[in-house]
Parts: sequence; structure tokens; C-alpha cells
Amino acid sequence: MKKKNIVLLVLLGVIFIVALMITPKKSYLKDGGTVMHESLFTGIYKVYDYHAMMAGEREFLVGRTVEIFGKEVYNDTKIVKYE
Repeated sequence: MKKKNIVLLVLLGVIFIVALMITPKKSYLKDGGTVMHESLFTGIYKVYDYHAMMAGEREFLVGRTVEIFGKEVYNDTKIVKYE
């Protein structure tokens, strides 16, 4: 009976730790509106970057980027001209 309880506690502990590692943390960059949702294994970025281009130009970056285990798997970021 005691061995069963120890195995159950270890299993619940492992599940709790994994849940903490995959839960995303929301943060913001000071580049005009980029929002980052990052966890230990994944990162999802909503890019809205006014400062990407040179001063005087009216262009900026817009799009989304997804990373899994540090490798970029999706990127639809593009340059948009503001008129």
C-alpha cells in the first residue's frame, strides 16, 4: 500500500512539473506592440514592429512566428507600407 502511494505522489509531481513547463508566459516588447507567449518548449510571437525599418521610412513588420524547441516552424512576418 505504501509503495502505491509513493508511486502516485511521484506521478502527480511529474505531471505538475510538466504542466508548469508547457504553460506559456505572456510578455511584451517595446518595439510598437509585439506580444510574446513563451514556455519552456514553445514560443508564439505576434509581431508588430514599428522600429524594424530605418527612420524616415513608413514601413514596419507585421505577422506571426511560432517556435518549437527553439526551431522556427512557422513565420508569416512581412513588411507593410504605411501610407
